[in-house]
Amino acid sequence: MRVPFSAFNNTLLPRLQNLSEAQNKAMSQLASGQRVTRASDDPLAVNRGLQLETRKNREQQYYQNGGHAKDVCDATFSQLQHLTDISSRVSELSSQASGTSSAAELKTYATEINELIENAVDSANGQFQGDYLFAGSNTGNAPFTVTRSTLTGKVSAASYVGGPATPTSPPATVDTTANSTTVAVPVGSAAGLAAGMKVTVGAFSSTIVAVDTTNNTITLADAPTTTQAGAAAVFSGDEGAGIRVSASEMVHPGTSGDENAALATFINNLVALRDGMTAGNSAAVVAARTALNTSEDGLMSSITRLGTIQYRLDFARTQATNTFAALDKEFGQQVDIDFAQVTLNLNRTQTAYQAALQSAARIASQSLLDYLR
Repeated sequence: MRVPFSAFNNTLLPRLQNLSEAQNKAMSQLASGQRVTRASDDPLAVNRGLQLETRKNREQQYYQNGGHAKDVCDATFSQLQHLTDISSRVSELSSQASGTSSAAELKTYATEINELIENAVDSANGQFQGDYLFAGSNTGNAPFTVTRSTLTGKVSAASYVGGPATPTSPPATVDTTANSTTVAVPVGSAAGLAAGMKVTVGAFSSTIVAVDTTNNTITLADAPTTTQAGAAAVFSGDEGAGIRVSASEMVHPGTSGDENAALATFINNLVALRDGMTAGNSAAVVAARTALNTSEDGLMSSITRLGTIQYRLDFARTQATNTFAALDKEFGQQVDIDFAQVTLNLNRTQTAYQAALQSAARIASQSLLDYLR
């Protein structure tokens, strides 16, 4: 039976084209390491891969957040440790001064304490990457200001002006309106509140962003979902900037408004001790030493709390690393190739392609005359 030459073209050319496409696909997979390069290759795998990639990016961000939080926590810890060292040195000087009757010797001790006061102010206004460490949420402004003697230029008082501490006489109740950020407080009670404080009403809590003493209202960052009149409320100080390190955990790697305000008290106790020594006032020295012991206890408490946060951050970063690795493995199972299998397929395809070309060459070189010999 005579087979027309067009049948040869119609059969061979599509075969060569399919083999060529298969080779290109295999080489592309080997180059990229992925079996899915287009959504049409495997729609389900592509969709799952995109979901996994989103989760991987989120875990990577949590890891980076944890690293930044750890750096902030370490820097804050270091400054608190320096303040503790200052407190320890002052305790040594005051102990030595307790057995000293000479006014000249007391003034010598007071001179060293004055230098330590300046160091304490510098540490209290310490910065990390341009942000003030002890300012609470208000990291852009120096949290401590000092008043200096017009005669000596020495520090006479320190004041904390950063994120607010817990109010001394907060309102006991508030009136909330569902889905409204404006909350009413009892008449006259708004004066002791400030932006940055936190208010908790039952299970709801939010941060104060504005205080209106004229209308006796506060504006919150979030709106409550229920309307309550005379609801019991708890007010607390600025917690500092929060950093999310996992889907369920937000950490505050710095100090709170209460802890920061206590640093001003610590500096003022140093000032009182210096002035007592300068004046030779033993009663003032004893009172200042007692107050400094309390301040040092507060410093140690802050250091201990930050140590706990450091541990939490290390654990959170480890969790993020492990989760990322698990997601990356699953991602690979969805879209990565089996190099051995793809290499084998490529070799088979190349062999078939070469065989097809050789067959085509032999057939194309024949004519009708070859069969008439």
